[in-house]
Amino acid sequence: MKFCQIQNWIPSKILLLLCLVLTTISIFGCSTPAEEKLPEPNLTELESYAAEKISALREQVEQKPNDAEAWGKLAMNLDIHDYKSEAIPAYEKAIELAPDEFRWRYYLALLADESGAPETIDLYEQALKVNTDYPPLLYRLGIALNLNGQTDRAKDLLRQVANADDAIISSYGYWQLAELAVAQNELKESLDLLLKSIELNPNLREVRSMLAAVYTRLGDQQKASLQSKQLDLLPERMPIPDRFVEQLQAEGVSAFWFSQHGRRHLDFGNYEAALSAFQMENRIKPSADSHNSLGMTYQYLGQHAEAAAHFRKAIEMRKDYVEAFNNLAVSLYSMFQKQQAVDTLKRAIEIKPEYAEPYLNLGTFHIMEGQSLQAITIFNEAMEKANYDLRIGGRLAWLLATSKRDDLRNGKKAVELAKEVNEVTDYLHPDNLDILAASYAEAGAFSRAVEIASKASELAHNAKMANLAKQIDYRLDLYKKHQAYRDPEL
Repeated sequence: MKFCQIQNWIPSKILLLLCLVLTTISIFGCSTPAEEKLPEPNLTELESYAAEKISALREQVEQKPNDAEAWGKLAMNLDIHDYKSEAIPAYEKAIELAPDEFRWRYYLALLADESGAPETIDLYEQALKVNTDYPPLLYRLGIALNLNGQTDRAKDLLRQVANADDAIISSYGYWQLAELAVAQNELKESLDLLLKSIELNPNLREVRSMLAAVYTRLGDQQKASLQSKQLDLLPERMPIPDRFVEQLQAEGVSAFWFSQHGRRHLDFGNYEAALSAFQMENRIKPSADSHNSLGMTYQYLGQHAEAAAHFRKAIEMRKDYVEAFNNLAVSLYSMFQKQQAVDTLKRAIEIKPEYAEPYLNLGTFHIMEGQSLQAITIFNEAMEKANYDLRIGGRLAWLLATSKRDDLRNGKKAVELAKEVNEVTDYLHPDNLDILAASYAEAGAFSRAVEIASKASELAHNAKMANLAKQIDYRLDLYKKHQAYRDPEL
């Protein structure tokens, strides 16, 4: 089937434009006229920064019609600013001029994949001939092949991804292999693969969701429930790390793309770069979200007065912006406006009682003020009303296990909470195991406390977490002497 005949993979109002544009393209099987035409996108509704950039790139192509890089850059900018149909002939011209350049073939395949075009596999295969061992390509091609019923080859490619040197990328390979195993009703194999994925990358929402479903089918409802509780804490979607996709996205200069740049910089701790990106976003298109992003960045930079000003602006623009209320409280507390911080968090809880973050911060404020009873009260309220949060369960367990006050400690309850936290993290996080060991010690189960603390110590030392390892080793010596630990700050 010819590309310009497909109707099931792209909105119908775009289809006609595609067919008109794609008459210049041979790669998708449409006819090729004798004369090429430079794409002429309608830029009237595009933000000025982006429109000016695309116009400048068109001029470069006009000046250097045989420059593959010029055509490729134009294609990337058309693509990322949602001029998909105009990007296709520009990508193909770049491929024609530089057939051994991986980027243009890969981007064209990604564009087809995004649209669901049947040519996707062929385009990925052509890219694979140029770059035979790029894991994100192997990953995407493996998924496409599986959808096309070519399961055996899909498995081969996904195994290569699972064996990648990068642990995060490897986790995606294990996840997709687990998908194949589930489809073949091989539940125990899928469980092993999912646990490997989680061990390498605990933040994949899709893996947690699938793990809950597999546990349910295996009849272990408790573990299924624990996995499900984590879903609200994780990002909606975390695409596989892909440096070529990052390069494509970096071409964006609209408010949306400046927002994306800023978030990526925040993820990597590049706060000055994030600030610059969010300032551009806010200059182009001010919004509650752009002010909240600026506030968060100033907060990371320790500039709390500037942060608070942006959080207040965000709340002014969106009266129920609970995340901005929560963030504002943190800056207020940091500026020693403690009662205002507490009142702001209470307002956040009132707006959205299922949102865990304000409870966590309010409980933490009470701990910092030496108010352990109030902290326990807030954390208990969060356990009843808010979406489950590991941090709240862990901090409540720690308080109940290690408080100096006899009337506040409850070893049995602490063990229950700490076990729940560690079930979710598969008993692999040394800080959570530390909480469980302290809880067992408070409950008088010192041999179990020694066993758990020893494992926590080993994991902390192996992970080069020297400070945590030192603290765990100190507590381990206490448990060996049948002594529980008391936190001097609680």
